[in-house]
Amino acid sequence: MRRLRFVLFLVGLVACAQVQGRHVPTGPVNVCPEHPCGGYDLAKGVNVECGEGFLCVVQQRTTRFFIVVNIPDTNLFARGQAFFLTDAMVLRGRGVSGCTPPKCLPLPDVSEVTGYYLAAQDAGRVVGVPMREASRIPVRVQYTPSLGATNALIPLGDLFATATRTEEGVQYVHRLPFGTYRRVLFPQPPYDESFPPAIVDQVTLKGATATDVFRLGAADAPLDDPIGDRRTATVTRDDGLDGWRVFIRDSKSKLRISSIRKLSGTMAIVRLDTVGQNDQTGNVRSNTEVVVEPPEDYVAVPRYETILNGGAELKSLSYLPLPAPVKATGQVASKSGTTLTGFPASLTFESDSIRTLDPMNPEASVLKYKTSVSTDELGRFATVVPPGQYVITIVPVAGTGYAVVRTSQSILAPKELTLLAEPKTKAHGIAVISDGRPLTYGDVIATPDIPNEKAIRPRAARARTDENGAFEMDLDPGDYVVTVVPQPGTGFPRFVTRHTVTPVEYDLHTLRVPPPIRLQLVEIREPNGLGPIVGAHVRVYADPRGGDSPPVEVASTTTGPDGQVEILLAPRPP
Repeated sequence: MRRLRFVLFLVGLVACAQVQGRHVPTGPVNVCPEHPCGGYDLAKGVNVECGEGFLCVVQQRTTRFFIVVNIPDTNLFARGQAFFLTDAMVLRGRGVSGCTPPKCLPLPDVSEVTGYYLAAQDAGRVVGVPMREASRIPVRVQYTPSLGATNALIPLGDLFATATRTEEGVQYVHRLPFGTYRRVLFPQPPYDESFPPAIVDQVTLKGATATDVFRLGAADAPLDDPIGDRRTATVTRDDGLDGWRVFIRDSKSKLRISSIRKLSGTMAIVRLDTVGQNDQTGNVRSNTEVVVEPPEDYVAVPRYETILNGGAELKSLSYLPLPAPVKATGQVASKSGTTLTGFPASLTFESDSIRTLDPMNPEASVLKYKTSVSTDELGRFATVVPPGQYVITIVPVAGTGYAVVRTSQSILAPKELTLLAEPKTKAHGIAVISDGRPLTYGDVIATPDIPNEKAIRPRAARARTDENGAFEMDLDPGDYVVTVVPQPGTGFPRFVTRHTVTPVEYDLHTLRVPPPIRLQLVEIREPNGLGPIVGAHVRVYADPRGGDSPPVEVASTTTGPDGQVEILLAPRPP
């Protein structure tokens, strides 16, 4: 009992003791006149003034920027939608009553789109589907916001809807923000075997309601070769084609542009119908390719892919005989002297060429094979591949400390591989404010910057600066967008730059964060100046170098209870 009383006495002392606050570190603050605006080291001719809110701001027009506003699911106006705003809309856009840019941004309205895919009777006959009259075809529709060259870099995402049966027939209904889109109607199985996708690069929506109807076989949407044989493909494979498929797609985007035909027997002659995909001579346009692919459950059997130069290649799609698949086994490891230490990783095998049994074509680049496999904890792996030349990409598991690497291997017979990886690059640098103060306790984020499809994709990383603004991070060698993110509320913008990180060690040098160009307090509102949008995610994209480089994210914030955000942008470098 005495012991229990003593414990209760100690608990009482602790409960009555004064709670000690803990210091939360903060970064340097942009505030004037405590920190004179003339102290910032900027390019000649760039003016910095003490602006509204006692904030040093740059009086300079920034480079072109784009704003993406993602509406939360809790909003009734346009839940889950993404709106795209240009700098012209923000700085010179027209307002509505009670909401005038740039202090207040009324979002574009939303259009309710109704549409369907209608196939004419004659078109049905051509593609091999007898119909008594024109019929609506079940489709899945994909709308992609049309932003020109920025499409691939600004993550607006695709918007999908599926046609359902209504009293008016099979149709889809979709709500989309005003704007311009690329629209693709994909006929659903089994109709995708006969009817081609309907692709329109520019569909403009600017009314409360819109009708987007595609009529296959109409004067403005005929099949590309309804009475000829320029879309007829002949596929042969001695070992049989049962369950195989063939189709035409765009070689860059990989978007399918033709019907998708199932094959059988050892030789199949099928039509691959398209619409709107002709060149001026009536042949299939450039930048297209035909794909012959095996069933999904086939193992170690490559696809056949070849570029179409006018479409003559369709007449002779001959799948060459192949030797039996071979087993590739081995280990992913690091090497120290003669000692190998294995570690877990994922591997991707992608063919450069495939070995065939045809003496006239012993190596075929038109045959493509790709497979992925994960190792065990000791880095050991086993897989089966068609004999050929391969590029192997090794992605070590996070936390192992090893970098992504590629290697080329010839695998023509069962082979034991030792795949070596090197440690990540030790990257370091210092982040400072351009008046000389260290940027303490800010974030430094490295995200992949992919210049081309064949480049190795490094992995993202993040670090926190210390009391001197110094930071370190382990990176895969490769191209990065490096972003310095000051603490929220300090009044400084993100600073963005690009780097190509080399192996072993890399110096990011001194990253200087300037005072911002300020877009004041911007209020995001529903159309017609109605209620504010609360909890919207607002992202700003720009080219930090002011040239023709792809845009990157240079600001990110969320609207508050009043729908307001403060957007701070770094000035364009000289």
